[in-house]
Amino acid sequence: MNVRILAICLGLAACTLDASAQSSDAMLAPLLSKDPAQPITLRAERIWSAEAIRIQPREVTGTPKDLPKSSRDLNVASFMHRSGSGPVTLVIDYAAFLVNPSSSGEGAVSISIECPETPNGCSYPITKSVLPFQTAFMAKQEVDTPTGKRTVVVGRDSHAYTLPPDARVDVRVSLMEPTNLEPLELKARLIYGEYDRRALPGQTTKIAMLWIVIGGAIVLLLAAFFWLRRS
Repeated sequence: MNVRILAICLGLAACTLDASAQSSDAMLAPLLSKDPAQPITLRAERIWSAEAIRIQPREVTGTPKDLPKSSRDLNVASFMHRSGSGPVTLVIDYAAFLVNPSSSGEGAVSISIECPETPNGCSYPITKSVLPFQTAFMAKQEVDTPTGKRTVVVGRDSHAYTLPPDARVDVRVSLMEPTNLEPLELKARLIYGEYDRRALPGQTTKIAMLWIVIGGAIVLLLAAFFWLRRS
């Protein structure tokens, strides 16, 4: 009997390792503090696989027809936000297969943060209720699958929230129907402190992309200037 249990456990471990391999090395990148002298504090961490974040029919989630379909609600954490803790940051890692590697893709994570025992609830801008992901700013990696090589894209992004002191907070997320992406894995972490946004290998941040665009524009302007001087 013990041998059979050991075999089952080893089989489950192999499946877990295979799933991690498919989600790419970038998904395994740790959260590092922006300032090593001020380490971040992990408040909660949840990881969901492809089946858990599968997009559901509208009648399952009650999504109106004029809104994109979504996955079921996923509970990140219910916790007490103590006064003096500072803002709490929700960090999302999103991994997906790129369905058509020659085209771009995009997806989004819907965020719900509630303070049920606080008279005025939690207040935050509506822009912080959604976290968008675009393949232009995501890391890419070729992985081996049973059907051949596929492209996995991985992105990491976050929103910070200033919460009422000494409030009980409920945090939930759901995956919105993506374009040209097949969701593979979702990781949500709640932290106190600032993390290093450069720590996800292969990802191009929006600020880095902006500098690339600015640099390209400057090169073009200089080339045009010298061409006009020679004419």
